[in-house]
Parts: sequence; structure tokens; C-alpha cells
Amino acid sequence: MENIQSIAETMATVAAAKLARTRNKALGLKSYSQRLRQIVLDQSACLESFGLKLEEISPLMKEKENANQTLLIAIAADQGMCGSYNGRVCRLAHSLVEDEKNEGRDVVVVTKGFKAQEYFQKKTNVPIDIKLYWRSEGVSLRDARELLNLILEAYEKREVGLVKVAYTAFYSPAKTEPEVITILPIKMEFETSYEGAAQEWFYEPEVVPILEELIPTYLQVQVYDLLLESYASEQAARMMAMQDATERAEKVLAELHAQYNKIRRELVTIDLLGILSAGQVLKKEAGARMGF
Repeated sequence: MENIQSIAETMATVAAAKLARTRNKALGLKSYSQRLRQIVLDQSACLESFGLKLEEISPLMKEKENANQTLLIAIAADQGMCGSYNGRVCRLAHSLVEDEKNEGRDVVVVTKGFKAQEYFQKKTNVPIDIKLYWRSEGVSLRDARELLNLILEAYEKREVGLVKVAYTAFYSPAKTEPEVITILPIKMEFETSYEGAAQEWFYEPEVVPILEELIPTYLQVQVYDLLLESYASEQAARMMAMQDATERAEKVLAELHAQYNKIRRELVTIDLLGILSAGQVLKKEAGARMGF
């Protein structure tokens, strides 16, 4: 039990360190992502004032006609011992698959993490198209590019009309929620009116080449953010689970120590009673031999 407590405590400490490192990355990326999104929105609004639309510039923002497939990316962990983290997001992904099928759409499933793969293989009859795993060092930009290339290839070369991601959003170490978002086609809602401001914009180079480069970059940042949030949620869940396991191990150890001490006292008492009884017997035998 002491070994179990030590292992759980060590795992909680490691998870806390990974969580802190990932949160720092996620916070920096969140600011960058928000600023990049605002830039794209600004330029999009400017195009609107000229009578142009982003759908005419980037195929990533245009709904594909006669595309009846949905690409679902289910993100879970490679390992367990993180409470209900894996089960919650996998059940949500499975529910989404059933909903898409009920609407008459075919679903192509990509799993990120061994536990997502294991869930779909054991508990569903849904085939997995591609299986991805986590690197030992956590999340890197290379992971985001790898996943982005896979998404773009499926969206551009196959009959995929929607790309959805089932992941776990990170709010705090104590609060994580499994969610589903649609990342393709990209949808942006304008938050500000730019009427009359079109003549104020000056571009070098032209606005269209700028947006053609910004939109894929924005999508890559979004994918990177989803991976970071999922990884942070996993580490938070593992940290909480291992801290709980450590506390329960301490409680069990205290109960076992109390039980051990009680049994030890009882054994000592029995031994003392045995010695006293033996002493009385020997005394009586000695008295009998001496005629007392």
C-alpha cells in the first residue's frame, strides 16, 4: 500500500508539471489565436464592403456540395488513470457518430490517442480510418501540422463536407468539459460594422494573397489549440485522480496501521497472559514437589 501511495503521489506531481507547461503554451497561443482571428475578421469585413466574400477566396470557408461524409476526429489519451476523462469524450464522439448516421451522412473516424482507438474497437462497430498517438514530450507544433495535413487532404480530395472534432475543453484543473466543434468549413461571424471604412485599408501585397495565407494559418492555430486543451485536460484529470488516490491510500494506510497496532497489542497481551499462566503452573508444580 505504501508503494501504491508513492506511485500515485509521483504521478500526480508529474501530471501537475506537465499541466503547468501545457497551460503556459495554451495561454500564449490563445492570445495569438484571438488576435489572428480579429485580423481575418477585419479583412473579411473589408472584402464585404467591396462586395466580395471569403468563400470566393478560400475553399476552406465554402460549403461543399454533394459531400455526404463527415470526418470526425476523436481526441483522448494514450493512457488511463485519469478518472472519467477518456470515457466522457469517447461517449460524446460515439453519440455524434450515431447522430450523423441518423441524418444520412457517412462518418470517417480518426482517433488521436490509444484510449479513443480502444473505445471504438471494443464498444462500437465503427471502423477507424486513421489512428494517431501522442508523443512522449506532449504537444508540439509538429502534431498540429500532422493533423492539419490529414484534415486538409480529406477535405480537398475526398467527399468530406464537414470536419468535426470531439475533444475536452480546459477551463481549470477542476473543470473540463467534452465538446464537439466544427472546424471545416470555417465559419466566422462579424462582430463590428465596417461600413464606410473600405477606403481606409491599404495592402502590401494585395488583400487576397494575404487572406489566402492567413486562413490556413488560422486553421492550424485552431487545431494546435484543440490539442493543447485536450492534453491539458488529460493532465488535469490525471493530477486530480492521483491526488484522490494518494489521499485514499493515506486513509487506508492509517486504518491498516491502527488495525496492526490493535492486533499487535492483542498478541502481546496474549503472550503476557501465557507467561503469567505458565508461571502459575510452574509455581504450583514446584510447591507440590516440596510438599506445600
